[in-house]
Amino acid sequence: MTYNIFNEVSGEYDKWFELYPGRMIYEIELNLLKQYSNGFNSLEIGVGTGRFSKYLNIDIGLDPSIGMLQIAVSYNRVGNAILAFGENLPFRDSSLERVYLITTISFLNDLNRVLNEVYRILKHNGRLIIAFIPRDSPWGRHYTRLGLEGHKIYSKARFQSYPILVELLERHRFKITSIKSTLFQKPNERINKRDIIVDNYDNRASFIVIESIKINPKTIEINGSISKAF
Repeated sequence: MTYNIFNEVSGEYDKWFELYPGRMIYEIELNLLKQYSNGFNSLEIGVGTGRFSKYLNIDIGLDPSIGMLQIAVSYNRVGNAILAFGENLPFRDSSLERVYLITTISFLNDLNRVLNEVYRILKHNGRLIIAFIPRDSPWGRHYTRLGLEGHKIYSKARFQSYPILVELLERHRFKITSIKSTLFQKPNERINKRDIIVDNYDNRASFIVIESIKINPKTIEINGSISKAF
């Protein structure tokens, strides 16, 4: 199980955010994610050590790794910590306003099941924010190569491509409302914490954020607007 690996390396993982180049990459990613910050009635699946949750004001952090959650709680990075899997979310139907998946989808056992669960717990027009590293991006290829060389974490990762993720969201009845791209600096460059942010998907970028909303299955889309189906 992937979460066992994160239990073993939780301290090492958390230190990555303080050292080069992790610190710089983290600042770039967080700068974009702050545009999607709204902690009201929100959940982060795969909260890890809480590095993003703390600054996005997310209410609840869920993770299957006790080691990661212990660090998140000890540094007061997450208000409410829950030890659980994204494939079986302990929340009532239509109970949350926002769900975040931040660099998490590459480590899920079953992404389709997680998307089903997210759809179930979100209110109508509730928002799902997915931040991910595309498989065919410069950093995606770099991390994949590290995985093939036996890296403890990246050897367990299964990076997704942008077209496949968009298709999955549509299949699970999510309507995309916003896409932004950043991290244009490449692994072989000297990384600094400032980078541009562009609207829409850019295949030169290595960090993409997709915001989507839950659509009622009884609605249809006509000319870009949502209407009731009769």
